[in-house]
Amino acid sequence: MWLRRSSFWVSFTTLACIKVELLLTCYRNCNKVSPVNFERRSSRYDIDRTGQPFQISDKPDMVAFLSEPRFRVYCVEAKGDPDLAFRLYRWNIVLSESLLMPFHFVEVGVRNAMSQLLYDRTGANWPMLAQDKKHWPKGLNGNPVPALHHKVQAEIEKTREKLAKRKRSLERVTPDCVISQLTFGFWVKLLSSDFKKSLWTGGVRKPVFRHAPDHVDREEAYAALDELRIMRNRLAHHEIIFTKGPTKVYERIEEVCGWLNPDIAHLIRTTSDFRKVHGGRPT
Repeated sequence: MWLRRSSFWVSFTTLACIKVELLLTCYRNCNKVSPVNFERRSSRYDIDRTGQPFQISDKPDMVAFLSEPRFRVYCVEAKGDPDLAFRLYRWNIVLSESLLMPFHFVEVGVRNAMSQLLYDRTGANWPMLAQDKKHWPKGLNGNPVPALHHKVQAEIEKTREKLAKRKRSLERVTPDCVISQLTFGFWVKLLSSDFKKSLWTGGVRKPVFRHAPDHVDREEAYAALDELRIMRNRLAHHEIIFTKGPTKVYERIEEVCGWLNPDIAHLIRTTSDFRKVHGGRPT
């Protein structure tokens, strides 16, 4: 009886081990990274994930799908070679993707610092109080947030109303919701000369860019952020970016993040794959 039980457990254990090994083998095969997987190298932009050739000259409907005017820009860069143009098109997508993480940090950092500045300057719950001038109560004290220009208030109210419509209730809209939905252009606009006296009488370093060099003033900060705004919009609209000085923009992101928080600038510098992607331009 003991021998039969021992044999049973030996057989059971053996089968269990075999089953585990089979499962591990299946897992390794399913998760194995193919040597022809899409990589950040120029030679990879003319194949698909399975390693099969993927060239636009073999896909007559692709140009119409992308639109001829859009694809023409890449053809110019490729000197009329449609296959190289499509490799450049795919590379441009990956290059755009590589800038998303750096843009994430600079936009969130600027938004948080500037929104706090508005709280400090107004001393009020400005995301919920700001109103278009046409909605101001009549009288000497009609302006709900005196420290904010009426055009800025109009943009804040418009954002708040959109959120209320989406959430189907203004009561469900919080100040943080409003702040997060204000555009990057909104924060850049606050650095323009229109707000020189209302927001920046003491300079930009102490209230926002605390780690910036002494020479950084409102004008320089505005120029830097407006440059980033333009590239960010190009990314959002899926435009060509490799002809628009992406390296300069990337370096500008590092610089502005350094003004805000040197640790974030270090993180971008050491984890972003922008330079690797940019160096892999298809030929």
